[in-house]
Amino acid sequence: MSENRVLVVGLGKTGLSCARYLAKKGFLVTVTDSRVKPPELDSLKNEYPDITVFTGGFDPDAFNVVEKIIISPGVSLAEPIISEAIERGAEVIGDIELFSQYVNAPIVAITGSNGKSTVTTLLGEMIQRAGLYAKLGGNLGTPVLDLLSETSSADIKPDFYILELSSFQLETTYSLNSVASVVLNITADHMDRYRDINHYTGVKKRIYQGSGVVVVNLDDPLVSSLSDDSGNLIKKRKKIGFTLNEPEEGAYGLRKVAGCVWLARGERKLININDIKIKGRHNLANILAALALAEAIGLPLEKVITCLSDFAGL
Repeated sequence: MSENRVLVVGLGKTGLSCARYLAKKGFLVTVTDSRVKPPELDSLKNEYPDITVFTGGFDPDAFNVVEKIIISPGVSLAEPIISEAIERGAEVIGDIELFSQYVNAPIVAITGSNGKSTVTTLLGEMIQRAGLYAKLGGNLGTPVLDLLSETSSADIKPDFYILELSSFQLETTYSLNSVASVVLNITADHMDRYRDINHYTGVKKRIYQGSGVVVVNLDDPLVSSLSDDSGNLIKKRKKIGFTLNEPEEGAYGLRKVAGCVWLARGERKLININDIKIKGRHNLANILAALALAEAIGLPLEKVITCLSDFAGL
């Protein structure tokens, strides 16, 4: 088998971005999809008419001749033909893992059952307000490999990549090393794909790989248990917490002063919640998470606070 031969499984937006990126890197790409007419089939044929495509089912012949498989998030690792490939020693990864191997700027990684897109977008605006440049993508908007492809000598290199990541994307991610990462919250979700909540939580935990700052939702017992895990290096890393209660020093939370509720960092008041456009306690938690991430990547607090009175949400 040729080490240069790669199979892309799934031909949605993510699969197309994988095929495009790998072809530009000089890999011999084959694509397969269980659907007869996958969404990006025409786009692939127009861009790369020489790439072989198997549709209408997973053909074993396409899998048996490769040692590297790039799987789209919608395809489960429990799919029999994928399990067989793993058992025979094939490398099965997703686009986030591929991105992590080639990335050229620091990553901020965001996951959670709820609020991912709001936090990703708000942090992007905070970075812009601080005079820096970020590219946003992943589960939100642009596939990550298209973000890399956009970066050329004619393009401005970003200061950060801000990635919204789903549990499906994290399943096949091994090399991610974000400068800051957060699990916003964990509630029972995608239980048709996971054995139970502990299995789902374990997958979310993969976002905390690496050596960067860990941002922790202090109100969520499942998230807090991940950051307190003494069996890995998370326990020894810098952490910044956020809570909807009164925060301890170094954490972000809500503080009531003279009948008014303020976002605060420890004892320091930051902004009255009446001066924030987006409403609801869930959005206050999202804002606090974004503030913690902003601190983790070194953004000046005075700059990022100015975003909060303007940010209207998604």
